[in-house]
Amino acid sequence: MKIFIITGPSGVGKTHLVNELSKHGVYPLKVYTDRERRLSESVTTDRIYLSKEEFDKGLSDFLYWFEFQGNRYGYRSSDIEEQKRAGRSICFNITPTHLRFLLEKLPEAIVIYLHTPKEDFDLLFKRMVERDISEDDSDDVREAKVRSIESRLNFALGELDKAACIEDIINKNPQSKRFLVRNDNILNEEIVPYVLSLISE
Repeated sequence: MKIFIITGPSGVGKTHLVNELSKHGVYPLKVYTDRERRLSESVTTDRIYLSKEEFDKGLSDFLYWFEFQGNRYGYRSSDIEEQKRAGRSICFNITPTHLRFLLEKLPEAIVIYLHTPKEDFDLLFKRMVERDISEDDSDDVREAKVRSIESRLNFALGELDKAACIEDIINKNPQSKRFLVRNDNILNEEIVPYVLSLISE
């Protein structure tokens, strides 16, 4: 049984990777959030959407929770313990900013760091627009969503500036690995096989 933490900037494919791994029997650890569901998340396997009141009531149950872009996200200890008892490997995603703090709770976890060079951020922007914006959106809604995407990407650029810190964290576990993501094929051709090879050891 292994624990995998998928991390990287917004739009790089963290949730997509978790969904792909779940098809191979890796349990997608549930992340509880008070953020509203995006249109593209109808098939997301690792999200539980709560009201802000429901999230408040469950704070004491979280192994770790954090705030990102005005919304809260958390992981419950009981979910991890349940999968450990069943002997199932688990995976979940988190932003790089919170990686260090989560590893203090789960030092045995293997980090899979997905990154994109700054010159490819136009690709991330395009992917996030396709993911979040609907043809039915009004002009005002569309503009608000574009501003939100730009804000998330600016945050991601700031995270890239802290890459040296991330490298130090990754290097603590020889099984942790970073992957350059330039297209979706890399997820299925390189990253999924690597994770499955670790599980089969």
